[in-house]
Amino acid sequence: MQITIGIELFKKSIYVSISSPEIVAAFEGITGAYVGQRTGDSVSFQLCRSTGYVGMFTVCADVAAELIATFKEHGVFRDANSFELKEAC
Repeated sequence: MQITIGIELFKKSIYVSISSPEIVAAFEGITGAYVGQRTGDSVSFQLCRSTGYVGMFTVCADVAAELIATFKEHGVFRDANSFELKEAC
């Protein structure tokens, strides 16, 4: 699976693109990202924008650490849990 995170031009948001042989997905206008759930070796990320929840995806813990660093670098990572969605986004 390949996950690309980048800054959207002329916007104060990012995009997240996910592709693998089984699926291709894209999330645009992301202004917040946080860990929604940790289960075993899997970590689920919740994505949102100023208008609310956008979607989620799950990766292994090794990849999650890299993604958290990238989300922080772009200023969209929020330390929250799924019960704090409104405050996180």
